[in-house]
Amino acid sequence: MLILKILHIAILVIYLVLCSYTDIRNMTISLPLSIVCSLIGCIFRFVLFIPKASFFSFIISISIGIFLILLSIISHNMIGVGDGMIFVTTGTFLSFANNISMLFYGLLLTSFYALYKLIVTRKRKTIIPFAPFLLFGYSLVLIT
Repeated sequence: MLILKILHIAILVIYLVLCSYTDIRNMTISLPLSIVCSLIGCIFRFVLFIPKASFFSFIISISIGIFLILLSIISHNMIGVGDGMIFVTTGTFLSFANNISMLFYGLLLTSFYALYKLIVTRKRKTIIPFAPFLLFGYSLVLIT
């Protein structure tokens, strides 16, 4: 069981590292990668870890991502759809509480970085990749 838990964490970390890389380089998140990782997350959630996991808890876990995707559409991509895709994917791996914690840590770290950029460069309109901050946010979820 310990090996499965380590594999579970490793897959999610690798996914977030790849998302961070593409978000920094191209400001994109790979849809095929997100779909594959979401399917793997569903296998872990429903088959390996919690065979009797409720479908309701699953929907609640991915709801953060769905909400961010809808917010992206409403705000005309002020928030990237890819950020929502990341949370749908992490929602297949994580509980709602851990997913919301990752969002909180990611937003907190991003706000510190944005404040730094505002003070140093004095630019108000700067596009900031969110995935690297989510990677660090997930790291904080793991250690807390």
